[in-house]
Amino acid sequence: MNNHPHGDAVANAFELLHLLKDRVKIKMPETIIKAYPRLKGFAVN
Repeated sequence: MNNHPHGDAVANAFELLHLLKDRVKIKMPETIIKAYPRLKGFAVN
């Protein structure tokens, strides 16, 4: 988890939310998942 000038803050926020909620899968927009495929494992959709 690291903020970069590439705008990774949103992806990091979803990753952190997943960790704070005891690794429960999080609902997130498809556009975020396409831009950050690493979030696919954390997504409900």
